[in-house]
Amino acid sequence: MREMPMNLSRVLSLTLLAAILWTALPACPALAAKPLRIAYLEAGEFWLYSSTFDAFKAALAENTEFAPQYPIHVSPGWGAPREDLIAEAKKIMADKEIDLIIAAGTSASRVLLQVNNGTTPIIGIALADPIAAKLVLSAEDSGVDNFTCRVIPNRWKNMFRVFSDVVQFKKLGLIYPKGPEGRLY
Repeated sequence: MREMPMNLSRVLSLTLLAAILWTALPACPALAAKPLRIAYLEAGEFWLYSSTFDAFKAALAENTEFAPQYPIHVSPGWGAPREDLIAEAKKIMADKEIDLIIAAGTSASRVLLQVNNGTTPIIGIALADPIAAKLVLSAEDSGVDNFTCRVIPNRWKNMFRVFSDVVQFKKLGLIYPKGPEGRLY
């Protein structure tokens, strides 16, 4: 029962994202007239990335045809050197046939923005805090014309406030990975 709001939130977010893309397709005749060519990049496998991308593909597939070899799914793996992720991002960004890039997670989004060609649309999904990660300037403006992601202002502050109201804890311990990426959460 407690998972329902998170699942509901994810479903609503994906529905909104699919609706935005679907309404944008007629405005862009080049995309509406041909099968969609999507590339997907993640730093490594993670259940949230997979389920979000599967839902995204299913929502688009209802009204959009994918080109035969697409979507391209690239996941170098969490143990791979960062250079591998950068190399994959460069390959994707250099491919002039790709209509849309999905970046799953902070690492993939950061690397794609680092090698950004400025024209291929990029959607960041499953981002904990795009503002703190310096992926976007603010909740109103990403600062990058071809990058879009969902920003929830004060997400973590509100989550801890609600958790405190419900559980009424006196002390709270947090476990997170060492380094700047872990502190984003």
